[in-house]
Amino acid sequence: MLVEIASKRVLRVAPAGHGPVTALAWSGSGSHLAFGTENGFAALVDFSRKPE
Repeated sequence: MLVEIASKRVLRVAPAGHGPVTALAWSGSGSHLAFGTENGFAALVDFSRKPE
C-alpha cells in the first residue's frame, strides 16, 4: 500500500502475500511507479488518472 502523508490517504496497489518490496522506480514524468517484490511479483501504478 502507498500512503499520502499530508492527506492520510491510503492506496492499496497489490494484495498482501507477495513479499517485501525489493525494487522501486518512478517514471521520468513522475506519473507512474513500478515496483517488484522478492517473490517475483511486479506492478505498475498509474498516477496520471485522478481518483473517482
